[in-house]
Amino acid sequence: MYCHYGLTIFIKLKMKLNKVRIFLLNLFFISINFEIWDPLNTGGIFSISKLFGYLFFSSILTDLGYFLKIKKIYSKYIVPLLLFFGYLTFVNIINLNFTSYYFFSASIFQNIILFIILLNFEYRYPGSLLKAFLFFAYGSLILSVLYFFGIGVEIAEFGGRTTMFGDNENNVGIRMAISTIIFWRFFNQSEFSNFLKTILYLFPIPFLLILLIDTGSRVSLISVSLALMFSFLFIKKKYLTSKLLFIICGVILLFYGINFVFESDVMGSRIQKTIDDGTLAGRDEIWKRVTPFILDNLIFGVGNSGYSYFSFKEFGNLKAIHNVFIEVLVYTGIIGFSLYSYFFMKIIKNSYRVYKKMNEILPILLLIPILGLMLSAQLLNVKTGWIIFAYIASQSKTF
Repeated sequence: MYCHYGLTIFIKLKMKLNKVRIFLLNLFFISINFEIWDPLNTGGIFSISKLFGYLFFSSILTDLGYFLKIKKIYSKYIVPLLLFFGYLTFVNIINLNFTSYYFFSASIFQNIILFIILLNFEYRYPGSLLKAFLFFAYGSLILSVLYFFGIGVEIAEFGGRTTMFGDNENNVGIRMAISTIIFWRFFNQSEFSNFLKTILYLFPIPFLLILLIDTGSRVSLISVSLALMFSFLFIKKKYLTSKLLFIICGVILLFYGINFVFESDVMGSRIQKTIDDGTLAGRDEIWKRVTPFILDNLIFGVGNSGYSYFSFKEFGNLKAIHNVFIEVLVYTGIIGFSLYSYFFMKIIKNSYRVYKKMNEILPILLLIPILGLMLSAQLLNVKTGWIIFAYIASQSKTF
């Protein structure tokens, strides 16, 4: 009798713990929109995203071994990542110098651990990551509403680009692009059978696009435009009325977006400047000057530490490379580049398999802004990319 009573209590506590974990995961995904917001002004020690990240992590401590386990089904993603990080650390150590004493890339390591935890979380709680991404999208909506009320808004003196809570303009823009894609996916899947849900998924999109355009992030605008075009080409609808409504809503959204872009002084001027003189905001100059350095260290790379020395010598300060593939080549040469590329190709392959076998195009659509970030910004230290990688890789369990 007592044994049965104790077992009942244990099961109830376990069920509550599961709900708490999922709740904290959703809050964490919302908070990623505020990744570097430091309301206590601690100099980066504290942030809203870190707070909810630690709360989520504390909820899995009782089963930490399970959530850090390298399951065979996910080993094709995790093993090359761990080898890549191990090699990066080794190269950092042998290239230590007076400009950089840090050999352990803590932020990259934390993101890899987060990637592993999310894979195992999805394995235990199927469907949790997709729902969490919807919360991520509503987090972006919260950010866009705060923008309309002028809360946390910062506008650059030169160029007039908008950012929120001190974050990088491209990071804010790309989150708006990703969230637009997520809402568009749920809007498409609703099949218009539930009018309230349809409105809840469609209503936030204009707010997100307004903030995206005001950030002046060209890669974000291109990403969301390509993703919407891909959705027209590949998403299948069951009923003719659904297809017509889907196309009509898409055309209206496209017309609204084009009109707003050309009316925007910030985005309009940046696009015009790109067309007129092909400027890449200085990225092309950085890549040109880094290329000979890559060729001199092509096989082994020089690590973060070696690049730090080169950057101070060449530019006078630490310049971000603004291209993940070039960044990986600089840090780890062909050896590390091969490992990272293997991981990324597995992600691409699985996103296509998910579409072919499950008719789910979201992984492919999400890769568009991520590829944009990889080609023009940074990703190794950015959580947004890693949670998308985790979602795509986690779908391997369905095959």
